[in-house]
Amino acid sequence: MRKLFTSLLLLVTAASCADDPTTEGPATGGDIRFSGSAKITAMESGAAPIPFTWETDTDRIGLFSTKGDRTIFANVYYAAQNMGEVVSFISPASKNSVVWENAFEAQNFYAYYPYRSSFDDPTAIPASVKADQSGTLAKRDFVWYTASENRLPSEGEIPMDFQAAAGLLRCSVSSDQSLPGIRSFLLECADETLTFDGTVNLKDGTMEWTEEGSNRITVTFDRPVNLSAEPVTFYIALKPGLAGRKIEVTADTGKLQYSLGELIVPEEGIHAGSWSSVHLGTSLQPRDGINLSAQGPANTYLVNKPGTTYCFRADVKGNGVARNYAWTVEGQPVSKGYTDADLAIRPAEVKLLWYNTPMGESGWENVCPIDPESVLLDPVLNYVYFTTPAEFVNGNVGIAAYDEAGEILWSWNIWAVEGYDYDLEARTVGRYTVMDRNLGAMAGKEAMQASDPREAALAFGHYYQWGRKDPFPAAPTYEKGGELAGGMKWGLPTHTPVKELQQNCSQYDWGSSDMLYSANLASNAYGLATNLGEGYKLDDAVAATVKVPHKWVSNGSDNNCVAENNYTWHQRKPADNVEMTEWRYLWGSVDGSTSEKSIYDPCPPGWKVPTGDMYYYLLKEYENTEYGVYSPKYDLYIPNNGQRQAGFGGSQLSGVGDAIFLSTASVTDLHYPYRANPDSGVTSWNTYGGAGYQMRCVKEEVSATLAPQGKQSGHRAALMGDSITRTWRDRGRKEFFTENNYANFGVDGTTSQNMVGRFNSQVLADDPLCAVIACGTNDIADNDGYFRPIEDIFNNIRFMAERADEYGAKVIIGSAAPTRDMWWQSEEWKAKYNGDYVANRIVELNKLITAYVEAKGFVYADYYSVLADETGDLKEAYWWNGTDHVHPNYDAFIQMEGVLKPLIDAALYDPNVGSVGGNPIDDMDKWEWK
Repeated sequence: MRKLFTSLLLLVTAASCADDPTTEGPATGGDIRFSGSAKITAMESGAAPIPFTWETDTDRIGLFSTKGDRTIFANVYYAAQNMGEVVSFISPASKNSVVWENAFEAQNFYAYYPYRSSFDDPTAIPASVKADQSGTLAKRDFVWYTASENRLPSEGEIPMDFQAAAGLLRCSVSSDQSLPGIRSFLLECADETLTFDGTVNLKDGTMEWTEEGSNRITVTFDRPVNLSAEPVTFYIALKPGLAGRKIEVTADTGKLQYSLGELIVPEEGIHAGSWSSVHLGTSLQPRDGINLSAQGPANTYLVNKPGTTYCFRADVKGNGVARNYAWTVEGQPVSKGYTDADLAIRPAEVKLLWYNTPMGESGWENVCPIDPESVLLDPVLNYVYFTTPAEFVNGNVGIAAYDEAGEILWSWNIWAVEGYDYDLEARTVGRYTVMDRNLGAMAGKEAMQASDPREAALAFGHYYQWGRKDPFPAAPTYEKGGELAGGMKWGLPTHTPVKELQQNCSQYDWGSSDMLYSANLASNAYGLATNLGEGYKLDDAVAATVKVPHKWVSNGSDNNCVAENNYTWHQRKPADNVEMTEWRYLWGSVDGSTSEKSIYDPCPPGWKVPTGDMYYYLLKEYENTEYGVYSPKYDLYIPNNGQRQAGFGGSQLSGVGDAIFLSTASVTDLHYPYRANPDSGVTSWNTYGGAGYQMRCVKEEVSATLAPQGKQSGHRAALMGDSITRTWRDRGRKEFFTENNYANFGVDGTTSQNMVGRFNSQVLADDPLCAVIACGTNDIADNDGYFRPIEDIFNNIRFMAERADEYGAKVIIGSAAPTRDMWWQSEEWKAKYNGDYVANRIVELNKLITAYVEAKGFVYADYYSVLADETGDLKEAYWWNGTDHVHPNYDAFIQMEGVLKPLIDAALYDPNVGSVGGNPIDDMDKWEWK
């Protein structure tokens, strides 16, 4: 047991003046009158005591009278005779009155309040401080006690000044943010109890605790109070002591709790019968819960624990970082971005928008990975809260924030995988840290070994339309070829509690009446041309998709992304080539090789959509498996996830079980993004912005350096190019390639974009000592059927050059060859573009290449200077067959030999190596001639 000896520094009050005693004194047995007050004194210098008012007859005290060790009267009650701060007490029944036993002998009087008939021991009057309090001051909230000893009848009315058995703390709390509707405050001390149950000894004022108290006190108000810069003041009764203790304060509105900070008990501690004041000025903090946005906001959050409350910021879009993305198109500057003001949102409410789970052992179940009733919005701090069920459910959830008009402001994906930690499971791939599974998937490489196709399908993640943050359901099962059985075109059965969005799929054995998607393609999709008009702009399209995160978006008037503008969703009829490029900023990469995470990036905090180069590393060496491909070098598995086709309202899943479609942030073309492909690393073939591909996120922080990825065990030089490169081998000196050990990877008619798609499987697979890249002619000739800006041609060249450099090869970039005549094009095209237009674009492209190689320390092979005439055409002496202004003849190739070979020799020169056939050669593996 603990004992506390309290100081009887009692309240000083004015007692009633005593009548002058007679010479004989009062008669033995006469009634004794008492007067009393109840105050709590101030510990602070100059502060006034807090008085309490007595109420007539309602307030009753219990009295004990002793003489020596003998009790004369035990627990006799007296009632207040009048109302006021100082009152007289009388006995309602004269037979119970306390009287003087002897007129000339002193008696001791002990009293307590409030009276209880069951109390019979003046040394053990029950007293306590409770854990539930009101925050206001009432006499009956305390046990009061007093002692008046050695009193004589001649003294007249006996003063009884009562002291509270608890200490009092006057708390005032203010905030720099307004918080209305507080119903209670929770006060908690981590290292000490705040309450007690025990007894008080009326004779000496000591208190004894019979039970250990609680370290928490809840102060509840009759009416909600509002926290602001104007303090909220309330009182709490505390056990004595607690010097310097810290008390955590939490405000509770009934739905949400807010951590306000700490009150600190004064160093002199809490004294029984005394009060001190403390103030807490605060900035509001979110209630208890794991803050998913602690490392920064994002569009996807991972949860992995059962029975756990989580929260995230709902006051900002995406990652919340204001950015400006800038680039040029044919030298004309373009910029897109958003400010802090653009990113701020203030939801009026949040809703559970949709949820889905993979097939379980017993089939499909309509269960939600979070408790639907737990989703709520903190309207002050703008945090969303939700709780996972006690029995964890793997799957995915969509949560949307709405404005007062009921329109969606923003939405988030909750990715629920029990026990999963993508940081722990990540792998280092080249310069990147890569997730071990696709975004939204329930499994990584363990699904590769599954014998059950259902378990294999756990590796399928979400599908994303390029540049959008919002996911669409994974394929439901692992099924090769053809349409998925049972009407499950839309993938995992996805439920919505939002009644106006529900579709009836109860005709299917997997369906019910609350499905978000159905076989009605039009109801699954949102046609921008219909809703915004045929000439809609990119900004309008993006704003519209934010409002319909659950809808597949098409650039058409129905559910199909139409061929016009190459099956994109984001544009229908751009006004010009500058406007046509604006979409590339959506996932943060405007040059195809570097990226800064955008607000539309779907990856979790600290992760982003990869640029295409990551897949050059990951897919350099892989093994085919039953369900996908596996990289033994990086211990990573990629399933054959297929795609959602750009048409059919996104309802047609194709290639599931047969092909890999993974998004990249890389855009180096007016019309097409890149996607991952096992054969090429990345490709633009069969790649459409309006289709849906899966996602493999990488860490935002990317290493600036990289150990060489190759061994340089291939040819001395590998030449990547178009028909000019290819014919060099056939129309020039054939010995130029054989005697120098050069590989020729020229392919007729190919553009820079096509070369990116075969660079991995040809040049990097060859693992040469030197990579030579030359292209541009076919791009400028619009061989793909449309215009490509010189910046995009250059970005494709840059993409290849930097991959070769990272593999350890020396990099030489050749100039675009001169010409004024793209002779194979149509007469209409030639009439419009042949001549100065073509010649000038070649010059501008070569300027970009020249500046780049100087900045990077690469080598520039200047074919142009030795081949061009004064008009920018190929010199007539170099025309093939005397008519072809594009393809060099034998003499021209001899000139090109004279440009290239010394550059290769210089690039591969090692001062430690003697001349071939002469002095000893060191470092033979790398430097000897092949």
